[in-house]
Amino acid sequence: MHSRLAALLEPDAERQSPAERLQTALALPELAAELVRGRHRLDHPDASAEDIEAAVEAWWAEKLDGPAPAWARVVAWPRH
Repeated sequence: MHSRLAALLEPDAERQSPAERLQTALALPELAAELVRGRHRLDHPDASAEDIEAAVEAWWAEKLDGPAPAWARVVAWPRH
């Protein structure tokens, strides 16, 4: 997994084509899920595969149903 992360975050990213940058962006959600799985395995070494997937699903639900991050909030423009 570390090599996948390193490849996604390589310093030559500015030399990537738009298609390569899109592929990188589309790979990030699955990488995030892998990181959550790994963290859950470390925190709960006796967890079953079903428990780990349930934790990933709960993480996604929190991310998708929770409040939007500050950068994604709609605000009135112009601001006063």
